[in-house]
Amino acid sequence: MNLDGTGGKANALHVAVASGGTLTLAAEEGRSITFYDPVTSNANNTGLTISINNASTGTDTGRVVFDGSLYDSAVDRYSSVSGLTTVGNGSLVLNGSVIYGASSTVGGFTLNEWATLETDETVNRIQAGAISLYGTVDIAKGGILELESNAATRFYGTMTTGLGMDSFGSMDVTGNLTFYRDSVLSLTWDDDLGSLYDGWSKEYSFFDVSGNITGLANLTIDMSVFDALEDYFSYDWNRDNAAGILTLTLSYVGNNEVPEPATLAILGLGLAGLGWARRRRR
Repeated sequence: MNLDGTGGKANALHVAVASGGTLTLAAEEGRSITFYDPVTSNANNTGLTISINNASTGTDTGRVVFDGSLYDSAVDRYSSVSGLTTVGNGSLVLNGSVIYGASSTVGGFTLNEWATLETDETVNRIQAGAISLYGTVDIAKGGILELESNAATRFYGTMTTGLGMDSFGSMDVTGNLTFYRDSVLSLTWDDDLGSLYDGWSKEYSFFDVSGNITGLANLTIDMSVFDALEDYFSYDWNRDNAAGILTLTLSYVGNNEVPEPATLAILGLGLAGLGWARRRRR
């Protein structure tokens, strides 16, 4: 395998192999590998394997980051890699409106159960012939994760995002989206409670799908944070499993007494413990 700096654009790594080969990106616990330039491969190399934090090692639990914040041009934020990508452990982080994957018709992308896909408040994209998400997808408030696939995107894991008065994180899927057993949508409040006012209400839609949503009845919704803040919020779901509709209407109930920061911190630690326990059961 030849890794070089060619490719005709900003380029961190170019995998100049006509067919096959393996590119391994491994970050140990507490460490990060950050690419500000994209990683690319030969366009016709559908046999390429990209391994991000191989789960079998048990030590590669760090962060592999693709950050496009240094560039204005989309072409310089595009990691055009064909083949099969597997995130086995740790975190894959997409920041700054990056694109990862060759096209929506070739290769594949798999997020394993013990891995996390994190995105910031920009619009980031993964594109592959097939996308399977078993792990945790953490989308920052205001961020959008675009998934473009020729086959139905398969969702087995947990999507987490924070809600605010004017923004939230969402997943936009080109094609079809299928939820499987154990899939979870976990929501938190990520804004100033003191800024809420009587009559405030907002509708949220977390999955914008160009095709069909199937298996919606398999999706569990975790609203435990809002249940604990029942003095401040009321909520109502419009959930139609047959039609593939899922929207949340969140409203302020008029209590202006904001909880102490220490109370919110204890609540957050408790919920984090619940999430860890759920993963242990799986």
